[in-house]
Amino acid sequence: MYFNTEGNYARGPSPSRRYTPPPLRVGSPSVGTQGGKSKDFSQLDATLFGGAYTAASRKLTSLKGIGIVEELEKLHLQNNFLTDFSYLRIQPRLNHINVENNRIRSFKGLMYQPRLHSIVLAGNPIAQNPLHRVMALLAVGASLKKVDDANITLSESVLARQFGVKAAQCIRMGYVFSDSVPKT
Repeated sequence: MYFNTEGNYARGPSPSRRYTPPPLRVGSPSVGTQGGKSKDFSQLDATLFGGAYTAASRKLTSLKGIGIVEELEKLHLQNNFLTDFSYLRIQPRLNHINVENNRIRSFKGLMYQPRLHSIVLAGNPIAQNPLHRVMALLAVGASLKKVDDANITLSESVLARQFGVKAAQCIRMGYVFSDSVPKT
């Protein structure tokens, strides 16, 4: 395969073609440290309002404790310190996730979501990878129609189908594709 957990080639062309995520912005705290404390979803006052939960700018480092919320339709988690989707269970009615401006480097933990049609990933290291939209489609499933407010293209859908189920499983485990697709 041509991916690994760091976003680099596992095997393939020269190392100079590796995908390297951008460095963290100067002045931003390191992952998992906001005054030395981690904060997960179970530590929040979770109030569902109209099918939506907003935890924007709450210094979240983990989704631990979110569980399955039958009524959850929209999840707004922008401007936090999340690095992946671990602990996000299958949410039966979830149709939109906004994780803009976090520190997401992989789709680790993002399970198949039967109704998820939109995800916002802008401002995350994973969004720098040219294949992040295909990886999102593989992780979420065919219900996904938009990534970063742009429709999934036919070529992205075809590419995701070509990669197949095993690639989707790898993406959900935290592997990422390289920044280019091997030529055949």
